[in-house]
Amino acid sequence: MLIRAASVLSQDSDEDVTNLFKRALALNPASSIAHITAANYELSFGDPRRGQDHIETSMRLDPLSPIRATQVGMLGGALFAQGLFAEAVEAMKESGHLNPAVPQVYAGLAVAYAHLGDLAAARAAAAELPRHTALSLREMGEIMWRAPAQLALFMEGVAMIESA
Repeated sequence: MLIRAASVLSQDSDEDVTNLFKRALALNPASSIAHITAANYELSFGDPRRGQDHIETSMRLDPLSPIRATQVGMLGGALFAQGLFAEAVEAMKESGHLNPAVPQVYAGLAVAYAHLGDLAAARAAAAELPRHTALSLREMGEIMWRAPAQLALFMEGVAMIESA
């Protein structure tokens, strides 16, 4: 329950809830859900490397997880935020294969392809987005990234697509 409380507090609070996540993981280090929840916090607030560590731990703890598409999609986000665009594309493609209805996959693919210089693939991924959400690519970025550096990186990719 502590991991859920930390997750809820992290969504609507400016307070540092890092210690709650650490305590929850110390109490239950073998919880795949606790690690993926902690990863979401880390990705949202700007530590993609630590988020990647939690995602990979979650995937090791539950390799056949029913949330595998989420795990792999979040891994793609962590890789993207670290500037590992080719690796991010591979993870996001796997996530999209597992669950093609998730709009974050297409938004992530679009900007990762843009950063790789493959603007045709970026535009193709962006063209898929309206089939899954009414939100624009820019609006998706604002939902996906709270950390200023990661949001800026995402928006740079959007600008590349829009200027092409």
